[in-house]
Amino acid sequence: MTILSFIFSNFLDGILDSLFSFDLPIVSSVTIFSALTVFGGSGLILSRYTEQPNSMVITFSLLLSFASFILVYFLLVRPSQKVESSVGFRLAELKGKKGVVITTIPRQGMGEVMITTSGGNTNQIAQSATGDSISQGTKIIVSDVAGHILLVKPLANK
Repeated sequence: MTILSFIFSNFLDGILDSLFSFDLPIVSSVTIFSALTVFGGSGLILSRYTEQPNSMVITFSLLLSFASFILVYFLLVRPSQKVESSVGFRLAELKGKKGVVITTIPRQGMGEVMITTSGGNTNQIAQSATGDSISQGTKIIVSDVAGHILLVKPLANK
């Protein structure tokens, strides 16, 4: 089961994402594979070791698989989604952040700035938003993002 889950989980998640335009986190490859495993296992055990008719075996197996579907979601999937964190960011999120120039930004050119994010420091290509040269070591603020270039202004000394 682990091997099947590993091989088909991304494939199944891709299919589910393309079929449903809305985000339904309870329907994931982990919950589906666990429900299928419980359905098959309980059906096999109940049909082999009990004298119940097939309709009862299928009904009971469906109930058990639905219960495992819900339990796996609330005990495994949902808690792991809550603790997931990322150090990634979008450049647009840097707008309004403060940093420092590490490579002088010439009037009509680009330099490099260092900005502290939640994941650590990031060095980005920057251009002066005012058209003025900004020297190395100057504290700046990101005023806008144009493509992959940060537009920065020097912070006013207070």
